Amino acid sequence: MRLCVPIPCFFGDMDFCEGLRRVKALGYDAAETYNWKGLDFDAVRRTCEETGVELLSMCTSEFRMTDPTFRQAWLDGLEEGWKRQRFWNRAAVRATEKQMMVTYLSPMLLGLEEPGCQRLAELLRDGWAARWPKDAYGITDYKTIRGGFRNVILGVDLGSLNRDPEDDGEEPE
Repeated sequence: MRLCVPIPCFFGDMDFCEGLRRVKALGYDAAETYNWKGLDFDAVRRTCEETGVELLSMCTSEFRMTDPTFRQAWLDGLEEGWKRQRFWNRAAVRATEKQMMVTYLSPMLLGLEEPGCQRLAELLRDGWAARWPKDAYGITDYKTIRGGFRNVILGVDLGSLNRDPEDDGEEPE
């Protein structure tokens, strides 16, 4: 797993290319952004080549995640990002974004106490299904997702080893 530094979150007050240089200086080799509409892509490409920092993700250009009224703008931003990809890479990027929605964003929103978060997860799911009905997804919490996997390595069932004690309140054997 590679850590990917979100430039606007940590270095939003500086030039994007300078943020990439800072990422490198801190010892990281990967970055991402959601605020890509105003970037000078040639300068970003040159800086990535110069520093060796890879720009792994350029997700939605709308980042008002806690406001359900921005659901369509958020989905528009995702789709716009896919369209900026080379045509042979669009389906893979879309699948990756969907995986992020299913396995990370939706369970995170469902796990938060803020009442609007669950509603936002539902609105995003429903908005996605309305736009891409053949590619709809469901939402659930982390415990349910994790419960769908067996703890197996090379065919050996590890049973309770590495089990999360919070799942049922019992300590692993």
